[in-house]
Amino acid sequence: MITVTFTIQIMNHPSERLFELINSLSLNINSFSSECGYPLSATIWRIIEQKKPSNPTINKIRERFPQVNRKWLLTGHGEMFANQQTDYSEDLTVTAKQVIETIVPKMLKVGLVEKAESLISKLEQTISRFESISENIKIGSERLTSIEKQIKSMERMQAVEIIKEAKKKRKNEVLCLLRFGVFINCRLSCQYLLSI
Repeated sequence: MITVTFTIQIMNHPSERLFELINSLSLNINSFSSECGYPLSATIWRIIEQKKPSNPTINKIRERFPQVNRKWLLTGHGEMFANQQTDYSEDLTVTAKQVIETIVPKMLKVGLVEKAESLISKLEQTISRFESISENIKIGSERLTSIEKQIKSMERMQAVEIIKEAKKKRKNEVLCLLRFGVFINCRLSCQYLLSI
C-alpha cells in the first residue's frame, strides 16, 4: 500500500512570502523594486520589515504581476500564482466591496423600474399629444393659407367690379357732359341764329 501525503505550507510572515515571490519570479530585490515602480530597493526592504504589506503595495505588485494571488500575498493561504479562472472580485479592496454592497441595492430598489416605466409611458403619451397638436396646427395653417388666397381672390374680383362700375359711371358722366355740351352748343347756335 502506498500512502501519498500532501502538505500545505503556510508562510506566516509576509516577508517570507515576498522573498518566495521574488525567487519564483527569478528576480532579485533591486529588479523587483524597479518592476513594482519603487526607485530604490530600500523601499522593498522597509515593506519586508513591516508585518503586512499595505493595499497600495499589494496593488503595485498585482499591477505589474497580475498572475500573483492577492489572497496568498495577504494571508499565505492558497496558491502563489492564481490560475486563469480566478474570481477577479477578490481584487477589490474591502472598501470598494462595501461601497458596491451599499450602493447597488439602493440603485435597484423594487418599484423603481416600474416608476421609470410609468414615467416613460406618460412621456410617450404627452409626446403623442404634442405630435397630434402639431399636425392639427399644420392642417389649420394650410387651411388658413387657402382661405387667405380665396379672400385675396375675392378682393381682386371686387376691385375689378368696382373699377368696371367706375368706368361705367365715368362713361355715363362723359356722356352726360357731352349731351350737356351739345345742349349748350345748340342753345348758343340758336341764340346766334336768332340774333342775326
